[in-house]
Amino acid sequence: MIDHGNYLRRLFRWAHMIWAILAGAVCVLLIVGGGGHPPPIIFVPVVGVVWVAGHIALWGVRRLAVAGKVRASNAQGEAPSWPPGLVIALIGTGAISFLGLLQLVISAVLSARYPFRGALWPMALTIWMAHAACFTGLLLRRPWSRWATAMLSAGWALLLAWQILEHVFRASRINPTELLIAIGLAALPTWLGYHMLTSERIQAFFGSR
Repeated sequence: MIDHGNYLRRLFRWAHMIWAILAGAVCVLLIVGGGGHPPPIIFVPVVGVVWVAGHIALWGVRRLAVAGKVRASNAQGEAPSWPPGLVIALIGTGAISFLGLLQLVISAVLSARYPFRGALWPMALTIWMAHAACFTGLLLRRPWSRWATAMLSAGWALLLAWQILEHVFRASRINPTELLIAIGLAALPTWLGYHMLTSERIQAFFGSR
């Protein structure tokens, strides 16, 4: 039988190690990157701030995961394991949430909106925050996060479908391989949203059945 407490500790220990290695590798590349204007080495402090923020975020994620497990154990007697579909949703919303964290941290360090300008900056941040709220709800095993994930998945599917149609109507030549890849990418969030709403195992995970 798996000791989920030890499993979580090992998982996040590896996550912290990988994050530290990635940050160190980026710093080395910036230091030995040579000249340029501005020289890459001046961005090392930015990487340092992002490195610290990443470790704090991982610590927070672990706390949320433990809290969600305790809540499920109190409500259901034993916390159920994560279904594969939920793991995909967790990875997706977590990755997009991390983009929002990068946007905030780098913008704060540079004292300028990054990487977007004008109205696109708050619009992008709103999207990242919506995913962060869903990511938090999933970790805490809140039933509303199932519906939120389905809605976000539908939004991405509609956006991709709109971009595909726009390309089809505007392009003079269409690459069949690229079109099939785009359709496949649009099908993934469509399937995920449907799966979140219909899977009995996911419903049971949130105590809805």
